[in-house]
Amino acid sequence: MTPEQIARQNIDKQLEQSGWLVNRVYIASSVGYNILYTNSASRWLDSYFSLGIELYDVNYNPEDPWGNEELIKTDFVTEIGVKLRINLSYTPLKFLTFATYFGGLRLGIKYYGFSNFSGIGYIFEIGAGIW
Repeated sequence: MTPEQIARQNIDKQLEQSGWLVNRVYIASSVGYNILYTNSASRWLDSYFSLGIELYDVNYNPEDPWGNEELIKTDFVTEIGVKLRINLSYTPLKFLTFATYFGGLRLGIKYYGFSNFSGIGYIFEIGAGIW
């Protein structure tokens, strides 16, 4: 075996043992940024973990009883869950393969706060390739 083949085998082995870091930005009822870690980008079932920040509106500001001022809160966010990927070519949804060959489902739990978790949110996401 040549040195190049040995090096390629070592690189392939290290890539199989490592995971993926993905930058995520989301805009919904809040705006957030987090870094998601997952073991694989192609397994049909895999776990994930993410850390980040989220900005969201707080409806009541005690210093402004008339509600003229919006209070925006920033919080540390931790998320953990599982993702399920399917190849759409083998499902009744194969007509969607013009846009993407993979679809998925992501289920998770989101915690707000750093040292003490102040709130729990649930994640349910359906989409193309779910990260």
